Amino acid sequence: MKTIKDVFEEFLAEQKARMSPKTYSGYEEAIYYFEKYLNGWAHKYLNDKDKIRLNEFNEGEGKKYCEVFDPEYIRVHVHRPPAVTLNKTPEEFHISTGLR
Repeated sequence: MKTIKDVFEEFLAEQKARMSPKTYSGYEEAIYYFEKYLNGWAHKYLNDKDKIRLNEFNEGEGKKYCEVFDPEYIRVHVHRPPAVTLNKTPEEFHISTGLR
């Protein structure tokens, strides 16, 4: 089974072969931060069975989310931010989203 980390590494290797170093570094940075996000937050959206699986790998082998789960877990378990309506006043926007 290919893990999320495996797919990220393959993707970056393909991009490195065809892009300028400057463009590639942007891709590399984006993947770095996305992986960091997944490892830090995506576990909150796992079902109990998958939480146990992640904990077992983490405690036994020190593996993180992206080293345990396959790419399907990106689509299934990544939280989507609330929809933003652009025709709201700043105060209405803050109330509906909690953002300032």
